[in-house]
Amino acid sequence: RRSLAPTTTRSLAGRQEGAPALQGVWRTGARDTARGQARAWAMPSQPRSRRSEAAAMAAGAGSAPPPQIFEGLAFCVCEPTGQEGEENKERKSILAVIARFGGVCVGQNSWETESTFTHACTHVVVLTQEHEAFKLGRDAGKLLVTPVWVEDCATHCRMLPAWPEPVLKPWHRPLVSREPPPTMKRLVIAQTNYRGLAKNDVEDMVRILGATFTTTLSMSNTHLVCREYHGAKYEKGMQWKLKLVNHRWLEDCLWHWQRLPEEPYSHLSGTQVEEAEGPRKFFKQTPSRTLELSENLRELRKSLRDVQMESWMYEQPRCVAR
Repeated sequence: RRSLAPTTTRSLAGRQEGAPALQGVWRTGARDTARGQARAWAMPSQPRSRRSEAAAMAAGAGSAPPPQIFEGLAFCVCEPTGQEGEENKERKSILAVIARFGGVCVGQNSWETESTFTHACTHVVVLTQEHEAFKLGRDAGKLLVTPVWVEDCATHCRMLPAWPEPVLKPWHRPLVSREPPPTMKRLVIAQTNYRGLAKNDVEDMVRILGATFTTTLSMSNTHLVCREYHGAKYEKGMQWKLKLVNHRWLEDCLWHWQRLPEEPYSHLSGTQVEEAEGPRKFFKQTPSRTLELSENLRELRKSLRDVQMESWMYEQPRCVAR
């Protein structure tokens, strides 16, 4: 996926001072599986060609200057805590991207100063909602974004919606917690028929939720994320009675930070659900239309059972006392 610094391996595993990193790692694809390293600014991976292009943009390569999409905006880059080493390098890469595209960075780890959240900054770049900067920025009415939101804006050369406005991707809003949802940790998930960035998105979401991602399918897997309902993996998943879902299940689990029921996401494949629902945005409390329609269907079934039971009671022969 999208990396705007030449040396940046991105993982949505923000690290605060004295706090453990997220266990789910957004890495540069399956090549880094054995490493399992969680870095503060590492975010979803991208194909090598896209990474090279984005790195060149961040470094200022090329004759044409980039569009000043951040002109007039002030960013407070709050994580990590400014420690030396890789974390500091990752933070510096985000600062360079913001400056390259016309933005201004307010202070250095200046989130603790009240003035930053009263008038100085327009956007707060923070990884988790547990960070004090998230609470201060929310109370001050600032836009709250993640480092990958900054990089996605630069990659697409346009401003993307920022939280608390409806966002296009669940990772454009700061994560709920540093710790993955407990109910997701024991899941072993594979995918089938996803390609390119969509495949990377699936793998990244699985890892950030704390589950285990596998490139192959075996009986030890618990879930199979299906772009299409065909192929060898799909047939084996059916044979082994795995839970078959589309990628919207992962998106909603990530958005609500909990394991959601799989059944509403098993009726349609990834392609079918995109054709049925179209492009989506992530709102404050609005779940996927798939989940909403499933809840409505469940209520209708319950009402139908009640009607059938009532009808059955009236049809029973009545005993007449003599």
